[in-house]
Amino acid sequence: MNEFKNDLWAWLVFVLVWGYIVYSFDSLPERVPVHYNFQNVPDRYGSPAEVFVMLVVMVPYFPLLLMNATAMGVKGEQNQQTFGQLQQYARVLLLLLCSGIALGQVLTWQGILDTDAMTRMVFTMIGIFLMLMGNISPRVTRNYFSGFRTAYTLRSDLAWYDVNRKGAYLMTFCGLLVLVLTWVLPGNWPIFGLLGSVGLLFVGGARLNKRARELWEKDPRRIPLDQKPF
Repeated sequence: MNEFKNDLWAWLVFVLVWGYIVYSFDSLPERVPVHYNFQNVPDRYGSPAEVFVMLVVMVPYFPLLLMNATAMGVKGEQNQQTFGQLQQYARVLLLLLCSGIALGQVLTWQGILDTDAMTRMVFTMIGIFLMLMGNISPRVTRNYFSGFRTAYTLRSDLAWYDVNRKGAYLMTFCGLLVLVLTWVLPGNWPIFGLLGSVGLLFVGGARLNKRARELWEKDPRRIPLDQKPF
């Protein structure tokens, strides 16, 4: 029950959004645009019932996002607390992202929003999520479930804390980049902000992996690669 208490506001938004969608469903056109090309021109039409696909997408994830940390093998009080916080962020993102996309579709079909507004809404939530993840990454001790996990960071506290701190800066910067470019660039151009952030994460991840190996080699307390980290 604590999980639902912490997420109560997100569940309230979820209920209100889907209540509005069900209430408005009968007034929607029989055929609506359900996919757009890069120029924001509809290239596929379908039934408005396709909006409920968002609910189906959510179903497989919730068992994992509600499971107790101990049941999933997370050890240590700090790790369990951090894992629970990660689960909460993921639940909120899933609730808001799927509900936001569905609401954006319906409002677009009703002529209240244009397609650019829906794109900005989705990208904004992605940017916020990256910044939230960057905020908690440096706090967690070595574990299999969160943080920048490689063979080297899992076997060295020196590598783990240094790399995860720098990884947190990277994720926060990428999230901020997505947010800024989403609201600065016109039309569909914000997609390049998202793609640029993904590219930075890949490049930064490769460099962090190299640094993790260097720090692991310097750490006198490192765990050999042929041994399990825990």
